[in-house]
Amino acid sequence: MFVVSLLLGGLILCPLILSAFFPYFWTDLVYHTKLLGILLKFVSRRRRRPLFLALDRFLEQVETRPNKTFIVFENKRYSFKDTDKESNRIANALRVASVVNPGDTAALFLLNEPAFIFCWLALAKLGCACALLNSSIRARSLVASFSCCRGAKVLIASEELQGAVEEVYEDLQQEGLTTVFITSEELRSSRVKSLTRAAQESSDAAVPQTLRANVSFTSPAVYIYTSGTTGLPKAAVINQTRLLAGLSVLASNGVTHTDVIYVTLPLYHTASFFMGLLGSIETESAKELCVYAKALSRWWKGENVATTEVSEILLMLDSIEAANVYGVKVSGHGGRVGMAALKLTDGMEFAGSATYEHVKNLLPAYARPRFIRIQDELDVTGTFKQVKGQLVKEGFDPNLIQNKLFFLDESKQTFVPMTEEIYSSIIKGHMRL
Repeated sequence: MFVVSLLLGGLILCPLILSAFFPYFWTDLVYHTKLLGILLKFVSRRRRRPLFLALDRFLEQVETRPNKTFIVFENKRYSFKDTDKESNRIANALRVASVVNPGDTAALFLLNEPAFIFCWLALAKLGCACALLNSSIRARSLVASFSCCRGAKVLIASEELQGAVEEVYEDLQQEGLTTVFITSEELRSSRVKSLTRAAQESSDAAVPQTLRANVSFTSPAVYIYTSGTTGLPKAAVINQTRLLAGLSVLASNGVTHTDVIYVTLPLYHTASFFMGLLGSIETESAKELCVYAKALSRWWKGENVATTEVSEILLMLDSIEAANVYGVKVSGHGGRVGMAALKLTDGMEFAGSATYEHVKNLLPAYARPRFIRIQDELDVTGTFKQVKGQLVKEGFDPNLIQNKLFFLDESKQTFVPMTEEIYSSIIKGHMRL
């Protein structure tokens, strides 16, 4: 009887003692129990036959919660069923056009819009991988990103990005491009096709599962690109196993079907794709897509900038002999703001308007240098590497720098001479960069 009483007393006292000395014990226990359940679910899915992929989880949700809101974009809402049908139309349109086969890779050059999700699902249903191109890249970066796509022949672009594709169309063809689809009925060129029109004319019937019969857990699912801080963008291959594991990202943080995920990052980003898309598929939560603002504060922050690429683009101008691109701190701005030290070609002057038009046409807004410093010579190390430290330290203060300084003035569409008045306005936050 004594032993029984002792055990009962222990059962009563233990929780109280744990709560007193380890106040988060029970919270941690519940959380880790949940994590264990998520892990066991992943292991169970990995053992299912036929293979259970991230796409199959989406199709499960279509069956169990067809009318549950899945995407919110501006004034439109798409349920799981709506999304399934839209992706079927795109998949069937691509099949009719005979432009992709199971195992192929297609490139998505899309903004944050429902078409991004529709196209990814459509290609997954066809047994194809997707290369998620950064929608801000232009010129050589766009060509280089496409060339990483392992034999991709198809590129799907947003209506707003037609111009960027047209600029390098011939270069993309040399990399194997055969077909460009635009997510719009309005086309600017006869060299591209309307995916919107093709989808509208196609069936929303389910795509045969046999098309993805040869997909394995090691098969490439998506290509997500590095920001290219030391050069041009490079593709990281995400296979089907990692995509399946990515389903649990939001579930492990307590997100449920009653939540709405506000997706402010572009979907081509790893965090956005895994948390904003895959995570909401698993948890049945809705996602509200935000059109991604190209803020300058992304310099070395949310969006890394390839300084070597910016330099190369500046060097395309005949008036510039050498360029050293770096970032400087500006009070009130996250990350750094772009600046370039330039050595001009002998006998030539800095052309503010021409330089502005050049960087505007070839660089996304966040990558354009806001400040220009003209030097007689650019400092280099003994191994001919450009010296940036002192330039970064001196910044763009006309009181400290004897060289000519220029500021990118969006309102005047040119680089204007830096004055103490402009400098003061920037420092005080009165002038928006």
